[in-house]
Amino acid sequence: MQPFPCRHAIPYPTMAATRRRDLLCLATMELRLFDIADIPVRVSLWYGLLLLYWFQGNGGDARGTLLWVIIVTLSILVHELGHALVARYYGLRPSILLHGLGGLCNHDRAKRDRDDVFIIAAGPGAGLLLGLVTWVVSLKAPLTWMLNPWFGPVVSMSLYVNIGWSVVNLLPIWPLDGGQLYRLLMLRLVKPARAEKVTHYTALVLLALALVFGGVRGTSLLLMLVLWTAWSNVTALRGNGSSGPIRSVNKGAKQLLLEAQRAYAEQDFKEAARLGQLLRRESNVSDSVAREGLLVLGLSSARIGDHEEALRYLRAQPETPDVVEALIECFHVLGRDSELNQMLGTESFHKLPPERQKEILDIVRPDPSPR
Repeated sequence: MQPFPCRHAIPYPTMAATRRRDLLCLATMELRLFDIADIPVRVSLWYGLLLLYWFQGNGGDARGTLLWVIIVTLSILVHELGHALVARYYGLRPSILLHGLGGLCNHDRAKRDRDDVFIIAAGPGAGLLLGLVTWVVSLKAPLTWMLNPWFGPVVSMSLYVNIGWSVVNLLPIWPLDGGQLYRLLMLRLVKPARAEKVTHYTALVLLALALVFGGVRGTSLLLMLVLWTAWSNVTALRGNGSSGPIRSVNKGAKQLLLEAQRAYAEQDFKEAARLGQLLRRESNVSDSVAREGLLVLGLSSARIGDHEEALRYLRAQPETPDVVEALIECFHVLGRDSELNQMLGTESFHKLPPERQKEILDIVRPDPSPR
């Protein structure tokens, strides 16, 4: 789950600043545990109360409760680490907090909706991946292991938490990860005001169904979570809470793309590459404009001799005739013979006009011996 705005994404470069941050965490009942890949991990006092709740309701099964606490904690860390690692890739200074309702990944605000999609999806994705690994291990494990009073419960709990909870987390219920992804989708389909209403009313309908078909018969903790989530959506509908950023589409990026395409058509490849780099640094660019911009940047970079740079952008492009020729040029100049041979054998290359194929082969394969 991602909160907006993010609370703990402020850099603290000095020891004195670090001490101030630790004091702040104590004041807010949070304690720094450790760092993972330079990502701070903190725990709230409320998480300790959650553990106490589980131990009090264990019915005397101390071992089962201990395993449950360990599996849930590790699973939450994996989930939040999925969010955090992608946020770290985008340079958003993430941190992780374990609290009374599970976990949070706090980070700076992303520049684009697309970045938010990857960050949000990485959490349940990491949980599903851990669940898949657990399932594969259970299939390969001997039967005696599955009958072991420690190993068997660990497998079943891990599957329940990482598969079951991840699937639930992907439901379009804000502020769950699925609800945040649903909101970003709605922002693409309808106007922002309507998108917000659709997002929160959808969540309220699904929560009402959860109460009718399961929540009332569930635990008090589950009922509290459902009611808290419902209240969060009601608050957002009233305009008293933030559902997340609403980014306007960057209209200037379209103009940059047109200028870059014009420069490329006029064979001013250096200018086209410069404009492509400018476009690449723009925020909240539509996917179509971003793709076209990378295409122009890749082709222009190849034409001005920056072949390593060109490959970065051309590999993911559809193999149009221009892209095929640019890739062949890059592989040839850089001496990547295996990739060059592979490209020369593709259907995309053989779709080029025969005379053009011959011209290319005369350059990259000048040997007159029969091929």
